[in-house]
This record gives sequence, C-alpha cells and structure tokens, in this order.
Amino acid sequence: MSDDSDYDPDYVPSSESTCSTDSDGYSDSESTDEDVTAQSLHQTQRDRPVQQSVDSSGQWSIPTGSRQKQFPLAFTSGIKNIPDTCKTELDYYSLFVDDEIINLMVTMTNCYANKTMILKVLRRSSRLVDWKDCDQNEIKKFLGLLIWMGIKKLPKISDYWSKNILYKNPVAGSVMSRNRFELLLRCWHFEDTYFYLSSNAGRLIRVKRLVDLITKKFQNYNTPGEYLTVDETMVAFRGRIVFMQYIPGKKHKYGIKLFKICDENGYVHDLIVYEVERQERRPRVINKTFSWIRNSPEQAK
Repeated sequence: MSDDSDYDPDYVPSSESTCSTDSDGYSDSESTDEDVTAQSLHQTQRDRPVQQSVDSSGQWSIPTGSRQKQFPLAFTSGIKNIPDTCKTELDYYSLFVDDEIINLMVTMTNCYANKTMILKVLRRSSRLVDWKDCDQNEIKKFLGLLIWMGIKKLPKISDYWSKNILYKNPVAGSVMSRNRFELLLRCWHFEDTYFYLSSNAGRLIRVKRLVDLITKKFQNYNTPGEYLTVDETMVAFRGRIVFMQYIPGKKHKYGIKLFKICDENGYVHDLIVYEVERQERRPRVINKTFSWIRNSPEQAK
C-alpha cells in the first residue's frame, strides 16, 4: 500500500517519522524547532473540520485536497416528454391518468360486475341486478367525484346527494345518481380477482397492475438529477387490511407504508408498497389432529 504522501497533496510528515530511536529509547537526533513546527502544522490540518462552500450556482463545492472521486453527470435531468398542448391542470392530470389506465378500470370493473352476477346469488332488491356496463366517460366522472369529495368532506357518502340545507350542493346530483355512484364504488376493480384469488398470488394483486402503470408514467415525464432521496411515507388509512402499519412518529399514524425514491424537488420517481411478510400457518385439519393426539388416552399413558 502506498504512503499517504503519494496521493494526498496536503500531507505533511510528522517529526516522529524522521527521527529514529536506539535500543535504549533515546532519539539519535534532537528535535529541532522546524520539526516541532511541522508537527504542530500537521496536527492542526488533521483536527480542523472539513469546510464546504456554496458557489454562485447554489451547489456545494468540494474542498481542495479531497480524496473523493468525482463522477460527472452524463445526462440531462428535468421534465421531459411534455406536449405543448398541456396548458391547464386537467391536461397535466391526463398525462398520468391517461386512456390506458381508464381502459383498465373500465374493463376490470365490468368484468367483476358481470362475474359477480353469474357466480353469486343476488336478491331481487340488489342494485347489481340492474347493472349496465360503464364506459370511459362515466369512469372519468366517477374519478372526478372522488377527487371533489376529498376536498369537500361530509360525514357520509349519501350526504353529497342529500337535500338537507346543510349538505345540499349542485355538483354530485348533476354528475350521476347516488345509486349509480355507490354501485360503481362497489365494483371498482383494477384486476380480475376471481382468476388470481384461486392461485397463491401476492397481497397486492388487486392494485399491482395499477401501481406499475402509474410508476411508469412518473418515470416517463421526468428524469431524476444527481441527488435522490429514499424514504418512507404513510398513506392515511384506517380500514381493514392485513399490511396496515402503525408508526407513532408520523403525521398519519395508521395507514399503508410506501418506500419512495424522490428527487430534490420532491418528484416521485418510483415507489414500493410495503406488505407484511406472510406467516405460514398449519392447516386447520392438522391442528385438530395434533390436539386429538395430545388429548388421547394412549398419549397420556
């Protein structure tokens, strides 16, 4: 291994390396004032903190004499593939929730509703008996109502169609009826669950295709820069789900945990939904067999 002086321009040899000692422990040459000065200078350079400065462009500059290898950025980062026709917020929203995702929702929602009508016994009073296949326009209205409900919050879903003076509004009733909205909300799917639930699929099989499509849209319209951050975030949720997490230090303590890769502007480049590992359980028949063996008279003897 090469000496420090070979690759460190700030290296100053100490006086101990220039002085040799004999068998009695005494130095052959007495320490001079120059050796003491060189030793104190080296000690000062070694103990002082590394100082970083910010240049005119706002980037951190590496101090002189640093051993860190520099890797220049060989590509251009920033927004890309944005058409000139994007002028409003709806245009940018349509870049991510495009026709590919809308068609996925339409296909899987109609598939789930039709299979439910065939495979399950429905009552005459069930709303699903009068099911009619949805289209792209209706799904867009359905998504618009969901976004609007997140802004204007009421105690119950039915209150958005209430004629009470406290809840009455001209938005929900003019878009679609309450029964149709609740029926779409019941049948809203992103995957053919009747096919995948019969196999040993993962817990995210219901939304995995949708998450993969959205992450591809994120990566298509932005190239990350030099500085990236990997962190976890919580999506607020208090429903019944197996992989729901509780983190008391977060703003939303209960919810679904995501691992995200973000750039310095907060743009999400990729994400992973955290799902708790499955715990293998013995079948119920085997458990009953073990309990019968433990309680049998022969085993007691």
